[in-house]
Amino acid sequence: MFRLKSKVKILSSNKINGAFNYGVIVGVELMENAYYLTYKNEKEFVARHNTPIYRVAYIDCVTKRGCSEWFDEKELEAKSKDN
Repeated sequence: MFRLKSKVKILSSNKINGAFNYGVIVGVELMENAYYLTYKNEKEFVARHNTPIYRVAYIDCVTKRGCSEWFDEKELEAKSKDN
């Protein structure tokens, strides 16, 4: 859903005053959808890596410090034009 260098709103960063952090996606990684101890072959192992997580770089709106964290798709929203 998201691409590198996309501007996003971090929904899980809701502050007391209602503000949110906004950042830019700088990395994408596919994680396993579930962790298993065994697999039949390489193809099956690789097929399990289908859940994307996104590395987002942003400046925290309260502390004004630079941050870089991994977020799941449900924690992000595409930045709208009016924000």
